[in-house]
Amino acid sequence: MPIALRLPSAWKRPSFRLDRAALTRRFARMTIAGKLRLCAWVAGAGLALIALSYWQASASQARAAANFQAQQGYGALLSALERQVEQTRRLQTVYAIRFDVADRQALRGAQERLRRDLARLRRHPVGVDDRRRLDVAAARIGEFAAGIDALNARVDEMGQGDASLAATLRGAGQALEDAVRAGQAPALEAPLQRMRRFESEFLRTGDATLADRVSEEKLPFELALASTAMDEAARDGLRGQADAYQAALLAYTAARVGLDVEVGSLEDTAAAIAPALADLERARESGLASAARGQRAQRIGMAAFFAITVAVVALVLGGVLWAVSRAVRQPLREAARMAGAI
Repeated sequence: MPIALRLPSAWKRPSFRLDRAALTRRFARMTIAGKLRLCAWVAGAGLALIALSYWQASASQARAAANFQAQQGYGALLSALERQVEQTRRLQTVYAIRFDVADRQALRGAQERLRRDLARLRRHPVGVDDRRRLDVAAARIGEFAAGIDALNARVDEMGQGDASLAATLRGAGQALEDAVRAGQAPALEAPLQRMRRFESEFLRTGDATLADRVSEEKLPFELALASTAMDEAARDGLRGQADAYQAALLAYTAARVGLDVEVGSLEDTAAAIAPALADLERARESGLASAARGQRAQRIGMAAFFAITVAVVALVLGGVLWAVSRAVRQPLREAARMAGAI
């Protein structure tokens, strides 16, 4: 049969439960000085709890305010980036029209400022959290910068000043015109003047159909050249200069068409930046609204939490004071009754 083991009473787990009567007896046995010390301790603990709750609520509100300020700073940087994009696009448009050296330098400076503003936006704490949208905008801006570099390469291909393809075309046309005048061939004047007129309009407008019109005048020029009364050597010399003029025209046309293609592609690339920036702007507005709501919630929560904490501490402290007052008045009443009985 099983054997029941009974532990000694000293080994039993002590019970630390104190009922209300035991607490009342212990409080009654305390001296008045002890009860006043207890009241002071309770008051100090209550004040400490109030201070701790106020600090915690203030810290939460400060974090909400810092988040709101960070959102505002991020919005300022984003606005600066948007303005810089618009300025760079404006300078790119001016440069695509005039291809001036000063415009090119201004566009290069705008590119550097655009890269700087984008880097500042990516380093911002809010920008770190919004990395995906920033990466999209950075990719579009990078494509725009690459398009500007390609446009500069096309402009370099066309050349500047007397070494440009346009100057070469004008020189070839002027050389052919001088040779025709020196050869005294009036029949060549009409097709030659039409070629030079279409050439001037092509250089001014960049319309490739005008280059075709120049090439179409080559056949009337050849027919008129064949019917002129000059020796074969002079005729071959004029034909060679006409071929050189057509070669200069083709070289300039190819470069100009390539330049126009780069300008159009750059416009499309620049237009693609706007949706990416708009996406960033919507995210910023949403974050700013969320930060404002968080700041209001923290302010209301701080007031409510502080009020509840003060009420609880006041209630506990009032209860302790009431208990101390009762414990002090009870002996005095008993002593008064004993004195009256004596």
